[in-house]
Amino acid sequence: QAENRDMAELLAEVMFTCKVSVKDRSIRQVIVINPCLSKEESYPVKDQTAYIQMYSGDEQILFEDSMKHRFAVTVEHRITPLMSVKKYVDSCQAMHARSFGLLVHTLIPVLETVEVSEGSIRSFLRIAEDDRFVDECRLMARTKALQYYTRNEDKDLPEAIQKLMAREEFAGKCKGLIVRAMLQRHKLAGAFDVISRYGYEYIEVFGLSDEEFTSQVDSGSISKSEFITSSRFSIYSGERYGYGL
Repeated sequence: QAENRDMAELLAEVMFTCKVSVKDRSIRQVIVINPCLSKEESYPVKDQTAYIQMYSGDEQILFEDSMKHRFAVTVEHRITPLMSVKKYVDSCQAMHARSFGLLVHTLIPVLETVEVSEGSIRSFLRIAEDDRFVDECRLMARTKALQYYTRNEDKDLPEAIQKLMAREEFAGKCKGLIVRAMLQRHKLAGAFDVISRYGYEYIEVFGLSDEEFTSQVDSGSISKSEFITSSRFSIYSGERYGYGL
């Protein structure tokens, strides 16, 4: 069992290793394709043996010969885990080991169903920012991370979240969540910018007090011209300037 974080991280680096034995002497590479990762991994075969990393158990295994031809089920082989992963996962997690393999093994299979917590938000942000994951997983992690901060509006938005919100490919798909997160933290100018760039469709409407809105206009955070333009975004007039999103 891992006794400290350093030991846990070292353990996590080796516990997903599997030995692959092949009978065909022409095989030069073992290719591992994980459906959640953006790139395949290639491992050299020496003396008809390769040592590969299998994080989730649903990887596709291919075999490549010296002519770069690839094969799947036609190559006779045996895969043997070097360690019992289940035996060590809990202790590695308990030590907060920072490991790519551990992240893939524990979080990716439940990414769609698990609820983000204070203890797991960093892991979601790691997936969101890591281009080794496919776009679908990264978008799911980004969305869930942002949902966490809209549920916990008393928490400041970390720099990682703010950078994600600024990315065009994410902002266009999750503008509703971004606008809500900004308005919860009284960042009205930023919310208006998102709306003006990506439109107001599918953005949930909720209340902002007259005083808060007026204060933003008076301070210059939202210009009067922006307010007038905002009428097409379902922001309508109150006693002085308006009652908005």
